[in-house]
Amino acid sequence: MRRARREKLTLLDRAKEEIHKAARNTSGRSRRRAELTKQERRYQQKEENLDRKLDAVEKKNDVLSSKIAAVEAQQQEVALVKKSQLEMLEKISGFTVEEAKII
Repeated sequence: MRRARREKLTLLDRAKEEIHKAARNTSGRSRRRAELTKQERRYQQKEENLDRKLDAVEKKNDVLSSKIAAVEAQQQEVALVKKSQLEMLEKISGFTVEEAKII
């Protein structure tokens, strides 16, 4: 009887240890899962922030491209006006640019 009782107590102690061990593992897994979920949320937020920043950079790039195109168009217009004025001066003066430089 005593032996059976001791064995019973030993088995109960082992069972309790197994239950506590399983509970610790489960709680550890829950914490780990919660931590992973939190990390995933942070990465999603970072990705969204990067997407917003990329959109902003692309918009700035589009604006700058438009401005560059406008400046290039103005430069062409200025070159045409300059050429036209030089031709008019040549016509009025009767001299070419080279001839005017000599005089």
